[in-house]
Amino acid sequence: MFEQIRRIGRRRAAASLLALAFVSLVAVPAVSAVEPTTPPPAGPAGPLVPGHPGLPRADFLRGVVRADLTVVKRDGSTVLVHYERGEITALSDTSITVKGRDGKSATFTVTPDTRVRMKRRPATVTDLEVGDRVMVFGTNDNGTYTAFLIRCVVKAPASTS
Repeated sequence: MFEQIRRIGRRRAAASLLALAFVSLVAVPAVSAVEPTTPPPAGPAGPLVPGHPGLPRADFLRGVVRADLTVVKRDGSTVLVHYERGEITALSDTSITVKGRDGKSATFTVTPDTRVRMKRRPATVTDLEVGDRVMVFGTNDNGTYTAFLIRCVVKAPASTS
């Protein structure tokens, strides 16, 4: 799996995953709509996407807490990728536990190949802290998640002790 990601590039792999999520959440409902509906008024997520009644703009991904994607690799085999977004509740050199807004947690194994990004720059696991808000992409091998990308979205406020 990691060899495939290196071959196509981690940035492209992450972009592909987000594109797949976008297509599955936007294009599929639009294509499978059977009956036209009256678009609801614009809500807090912002104005509606023109031509797609009821669908908010791309910032709707902020509400996605977790997702499982089956990705077809170039050789035709598939890999299950798990996405988790939430707050770090436990962190070590070898694992990270993320708790989503819905209260459910997922633990990922961290390897030397795990890439960490913070403020659009490379970082390390030691730069992360409990309380940081992150997005984690990892492979799923029979329920065991191994992180290949951790992106810090919001740093936890510095404690004043």
